[in-house]
Amino acid sequence: MNNSSTLYRPPHRWLRWLLVLGVWTFIALVIAALRYITFVETNRLAEKPSAFPGWSVFLVLPLIAFYLWALMTPLVAFFARRFPIPGRDWARNLLIHIPIGVLFITAHMLIWSIIYWNFGRVRVEVFGSLGGYLRSNLLGGVGQQITFYIPLLIIIYTLDYYRKYREGELKASELRAQLAQSKLQALKMQLHPHFLFNTLNAVSELIYRNPATAEQMITNLSDLLRITLNKEGNQEVSLKQELEFLSKYLDIEKTRFRERLRVEFNIDPKTLDARVPDLILQPIVENAVRHGIAPLARGGSIEIAAHRENGTLHLSVRDDGRGLPHEWQAAPKEGVGIANTRARLMQLYGANHRFELDSPPHAHGLVVTMAIPFTESETNGEDSSTRRRRRTVGAGEDQKISP
Repeated sequence: MNNSSTLYRPPHRWLRWLLVLGVWTFIALVIAALRYITFVETNRLAEKPSAFPGWSVFLVLPLIAFYLWALMTPLVAFFARRFPIPGRDWARNLLIHIPIGVLFITAHMLIWSIIYWNFGRVRVEVFGSLGGYLRSNLLGGVGQQITFYIPLLIIIYTLDYYRKYREGELKASELRAQLAQSKLQALKMQLHPHFLFNTLNAVSELIYRNPATAEQMITNLSDLLRITLNKEGNQEVSLKQELEFLSKYLDIEKTRFRERLRVEFNIDPKTLDARVPDLILQPIVENAVRHGIAPLARGGSIEIAAHRENGTLHLSVRDDGRGLPHEWQAAPKEGVGIANTRARLMQLYGANHRFELDSPPHAHGLVVTMAIPFTESETNGEDSSTRRRRRTVGAGEDQKISP
């Protein structure tokens, strides 16, 4: 549910600085290489080749020039975001950027010209003085520097647009996750009163006819509610925890039906640590008891099974009760438990699950099967080698799944 691994996270400040420095270094090296190639080709074609001016002219000074732009990049980004050109006030902000751009370009030209005058090979006889050299550079170099300033603005706005786009994706994903969580919680909350009311109705039926049985049911219900309240509200639990909860529920039903209800667990021990939706089996088993077993005087049996096949966990609840009525097959109308389970599986797994109800034509009862992705819980239970694979529960037998 959670797509956090793919969500946008802004890089650390030092990483941004390294990226800025790396980009300007790359540009400086490209410019230095082009100047060197131009020098070599010019000398090759010239009648009187010029002396090699040294690597300080070809490499060091271009690096200094573009590192000045690297130092100015955070300030340019600040003003670019303070007066964004893409936006409502684009015309006003564009006019503001003209003097700002002139200021940055002038500052860059002044600093670089002073450095070049002192460390480069400037022909003093041509410019006369540093002032003459500055005037020459400011008049002739502004156009060249604009070709760096404007692309820098474009890159800043492009990166900002991408960042906002990713942040929008993050917010949208968080909202979708919150909505999905709310829907799951609402579906889960529907089960608690549904089961509670059914149990209390059963207690009310027995309280005068069989007070001892009613008292036992209330005790079992208390144990069941205690387990429910002690849960942390997770949407998924281990299959072992789900079966323990189901066993407590079946203790209540066993008190009601006694020898009329027989329950068999056929659980592969390797699946006990699998993650399953909380309360995924109880409404299915309750449906089997109420609609399949309870109407029959002979009672019936229920089998709960689980096994793993490749990367899929297969769960099934089978009863030999009445099965689906013919009118249901013509016009299916699911109760709260079945409809709720179907909705929760769809919410949790989307199309990556299977949920089917089947009433065999030549046999009694109903089979409910579920298939979901197999994932193990973070906390494992006891040693799975000591768990029993099958356990049949009959009248008067302890129904708890033994570890």
